[in-house]
Amino acid sequence: LLRTTGSVTCDKSMYAKQGRHYRFSDEQLAVMKDIVTNDPSIFIDELQLKMENITGERVAKLTIWWELHKHLGLTLHKTHSVDPHQRPENWVDYVAKIVGIPPECLVFIGMFFTYLTTVIHLLMFL
Repeated sequence: LLRTTGSVTCDKSMYAKQGRHYRFSDEQLAVMKDIVTNDPSIFIDELQLKMENITGERVAKLTIWWELHKHLGLTLHKTHSVDPHQRPENWVDYVAKIVGIPPECLVFIGMFFTYLTTVIHLLMFL
């Protein structure tokens, strides 16, 4: 191949499409995009129920996440909770990391509990 074409790779247009087939129809993708656009802080459980109510088909949460990632370019961001017995400096570091993420850029996949009163209390004394 190198001697013939001067390249070690074939023409990309001649490759067969590889990877997973899309599981959503165009209608389902449009519905999902509308829901996420109107409510970017929606949990994936809620998104699953709304899509089921609109389209009449139940889709697995993993498939929804996969389609959000592949078609809409959304990625999964997790905020890690902090042990309440950690040092106050670690709490402040944690808050500083999560406070900069704009809520319109997040799609939540589960609920988590933070000790907000403790965080506010710590920030007041800095």
